[in-house]
Parts: sequence; C-alpha cells; structure tokens
Amino acid sequence: MGGPPAGSLAGRGPRGSRTLERGHGAPADVEMLLAMEFPVADDTAVMHRATRLAVESGQHLFDTLYHAVALESEAATLITADERYRRKAQGYGRIVALARWED
Repeated sequence: MGGPPAGSLAGRGPRGSRTLERGHGAPADVEMLLAMEFPVADDTAVMHRATRLAVESGQHLFDTLYHAVALESEAATLITADERYRRKAQGYGRIVALARWED
C-alpha cells in the first residue's frame, strides 16, 4: 500500500527523496550521472565532521554528510528541505531552509 513495487530498487527514499526504480531507463540515468563528473568531497576532515555531527545531533550519517561538506568548505551553505534536520543542526551554522533560501 503506497510503497515501491515488489522487485524495485526503491520508489521513494528517506523523507520522500526520489530514488531509482528498476527498469524505466535507470541504467542509462546512472550512466548519465557518472558522465557528469561531479566534484567529490571525500577527505577525512569531511568524514570526521559528518560523524561528529551525527553523534552530537542524534541524526543519521547520511543526513550529516552534505552538511559536513558545507562546514568544511569556505563558501558553501547547505540548503535543505529537511526541517527536522535543519532544526537539530542549525547551531552548527551554514544551513538554510529551502523555503527561506534566496540566490
């Protein structure tokens, strides 16, 4: 009832984020994403910061990884639609609610 179909990779992820479903061009979508060559922040400072944020805020590590990148970058801010996480992590700085974000 309302969940992803049997055999799918996923229909909706945590808090409604869109995730891949089996078929319907998913392999081609993944290839397209890989070809885009996004910059990757995988240094130890980001990983340590994300781990500390997760422990101190009581949030999942996947919630804190993007925030850690923003905190470890000189001119970055996490813009999030996840109000629950934003409320818990606002004290760390560099986080803005999507509804309040202006470019």
